[in-house]
Amino acid sequence: MTLLIKDIYYFLTTGKTTDAYFNSNLKLLFDLYIIKAGLLLFFVFINLYVFDSKLDGNIEGLHRQGFFKDFINFLILAPILEEILCRLHINLKVRNIIFSIIATCILFYDQIWFLVFLILYFTILILISSLNNRVNNLIFVYISAFIFGISHLAYRDISFSHEEILSLIYIFTPRFLGGLIYSYIFFKKGIHFCIILHFLWNLPPFIINQLAN
Repeated sequence: MTLLIKDIYYFLTTGKTTDAYFNSNLKLLFDLYIIKAGLLLFFVFINLYVFDSKLDGNIEGLHRQGFFKDFINFLILAPILEEILCRLHINLKVRNIIFSIIATCILFYDQIWFLVFLILYFTILILISSLNNRVNNLIFVYISAFIFGISHLAYRDISFSHEEILSLIYIFTPRFLGGLIYSYIFFKKGIHFCIILHFLWNLPPFIINQLAN
């Protein structure tokens, strides 16, 4: 675990991964899951005991449309499309950026402002990728994490009340930090590893939601 935390810190400060070797992919997944869970629990504590806000019990992205639709949307489409959108383009390969654009169109076809913003951003990335100069990926790691966080707010009706602002911070911040971890995984293990962890992260709330209904 200590080696993993050091490796993530090095990545988030340099944009590069080390040659640190992890003996088991399952152990790596488990440790990454524990790190994400720790971050989430920290923000739950902050939300409940510092801001004295109550959780509404709704799971972001889970709309209770029935078991099959929830399973497809929350456990299959969300991990695949969100990782393609938010992670695949970070290495500035044109083919990957195009796949990110396709995922954007599928996820946000009815949110025009967000769709246009992302397409413009990806167009800029294509232009940057055509330059001969090597570009440090670190800035795109943080931008992708920002996109991952803000994308979970795209369908919310924002009122800018005190409670709503706290709610937005509570939703955005853990996902921004989670996005940084997913970016680390992308450069360390590839997009398929990001999708697997994303699926595993979505699985417990999906099960809890189904049992509660």
